[in-house]
Amino acid sequence: MLESLTFKEFGFPHCVGIADGTLFPLAFEPDSQDAPDCSGRKCGYSLTVMIICDLNKKIRYYLANCPGFAHDNRVCDATSLKKKPEEHFSPMQHIIGDSAFANSPFMVSAFKKGANEDMSFECEQFNHKLSTLRIRSEHCIGILKGRFPWLPGIRRMKVNEKPSSV
Repeated sequence: MLESLTFKEFGFPHCVGIADGTLFPLAFEPDSQDAPDCSGRKCGYSLTVMIICDLNKKIRYYLANCPGFAHDNRVCDATSLKKKPEEHFSPMQHIIGDSAFANSPFMVSAFKKGANEDMSFECEQFNHKLSTLRIRSEHCIGILKGRFPWLPGIRRMKVNEKPSSV
C-alpha cells in the first residue's frame, strides 16, 4: 500500500502520490519486431515511463516497459494501480496527475480546457493548487535523469550481443 504523507497541508488530505510520465530516449533503434512501437512522440526511439513520487521526491511506484508512442494515460491503464487498486489504496486514497490522466477513483487530474471554451475560476484555482504539488514530480524526474546521465540515451543490447566487461 502507498502511504499517506503530509499532502493534507496542500488541501489533498487523502493523496498518497504524484504521477507523471516521461520519455527515456533509446540510443539506437531496437533490434526487434516491436521497434516501430518504440518510435517516440517527441524523439526518435524511446520508452514511456510512469513515475509516482511522494512529497519528498522519492519514487514510490513506476512502470517502465511501455513503448515511446504510448500516452501517459495508456501507461497508467497498464499499471497494477489501475488493474487492482484495492492492493495499493485504502478507501478514499488517491494520487494526483496532470491533465494527461483520466480521472478515476484513485486518480485526481487537472481540468482540461475545451476547444473554444473558457475555464471557470474554480477550475483554474483547482488546477493552480494541483500544480503546486505536481511540480515535485517534475523535480523528481529531473533528479532521476541528472543522477543517471545515461538515461537520456539508454543502450539496449541487440539480441545476440554480449555485454562488454567493465
